[in-house]
Amino acid sequence: MNRFQRTWNTSSEDEFVWKFKEFIKSYFLPTNESESVVNNNNNFDEIEIKKQNMDEFMSWGFFNAKPDELTDEQKVEMKRMYDLMEREYGVTFEQGYTENIKGCFMNVDEMTCMYRPLLVYFIIYMFYFSACVAMKSCGFQFYKTENGL
Repeated sequence: MNRFQRTWNTSSEDEFVWKFKEFIKSYFLPTNESESVVNNNNNFDEIEIKKQNMDEFMSWGFFNAKPDELTDEQKVEMKRMYDLMEREYGVTFEQGYTENIKGCFMNVDEMTCMYRPLLVYFIIYMFYFSACVAMKSCGFQFYKTENGL
C-alpha cells in the first residue's frame, strides 16, 4: 500500500468526499441572480460545484492564475491532481460549469479601487489627537521603547 493512500473503510469514504466538497464550497459565493434564491430557500448546500468551477479554484490555488492563463505544463499538472483525487480519495466532479456561483479569488479577481478624500484622513487624525489629549488630561503618559514597540 502506498504510504499516502487513505486507510479507511468504505462507509467513511462518502463522508470524506462530502466534507471535502463542503470545504471547497466555502470558497464560492452565490452570484447576484441566485442570491435571492439562496437567501430565501437556504439551498446553497444543494448547489453542485462542477469541474470548470474547480478548474478556476485549482488554477488560483496552485498557480495564481485564471484557467485560460495556464501553460501546457500547468494544465498537465492539474490533470494529474484530478487523477490523484479520483484514484486515491474517490473525489470526482461532474463536467460543466455552475453559473449561479462565483469563486472568491482575491488576488486574481478584477478590483475597483475607490479613493478616499483627504478630509477622511484629517477626521481620523482629529479623533486620534483628541484621544491623546483626553488620555493626557487623565494622567496617562506616553512611553516608547528603543525598538518602537
